Order: sequence, then structure tokens, then C-alpha cells
Amino acid sequence: MTKCDCHDWRDIPEIGEWLVDRAGFRRVREWASEADIWQPGHCELSQAELTNRIRAAGGIRCEHALHAMTRLSGEIELSNGVHRWAVAAELGILAAPVHMIHETEPVWAWEP
Repeated sequence: MTKCDCHDWRDIPEIGEWLVDRAGFRRVREWASEADIWQPGHCELSQAELTNRIRAAGGIRCEHALHAMTRLSGEIELSNGVHRWAVAAELGILAAPVHMIHETEPVWAWEP
């Protein structure tokens, strides 16, 4: 897969250590290992269909980049893309494009 210049490209094992906000903050790897992530309503596509699409594309394409946020604490939270990450990890894909934003101080926290 050709890497684009419009996203950060992160290693799949690294992303597995990020946090995900599902029933409390847990590691992506831990949450994705639960069988119920593939239940209807948790993902737009079945595991088989998503796997077929990612395999056919040779990885996660730029237009389907994962979404994450670097928290003020330095921890990274994966906000969208756990299913894509799980398939990529299963297929042995090495890296994925990530649309990364950075948390900022809330404006109401500012004191003159």
C-alpha cells in the first residue's frame, strides 16, 4: 500500500496500545479481542466483508483512515477505527493511516 502524505502512518502494534473509550478507557487491543465487537449494530460491515475489503485494497486506504486524538496527558485515544484496526492486525498489515487531532485546553479553563 502506498503511503499518503495527508495522514500520519502509525504501526498497527502501536495503535493496539492506544486507548478506546468503550465502557471506560481500555487499550484498543483489549477491546478488540472481545467477540461482541462484531455483533450487529457495532460495525457497519460484517467481519468477513471488512476483511475482504481491506485485503482487496492491500491495507487501509487513505479515505478510510482511522481517527485518533492525542490527549493533553500524551495518551492517544482511537475514536474511530477499532474494527479496521482489528482486521489489519489479523491480516498482518504493518501500518495504517491515521487522522490525528490534538486535544487543546478548553476555553473556559482560561483565566486572565
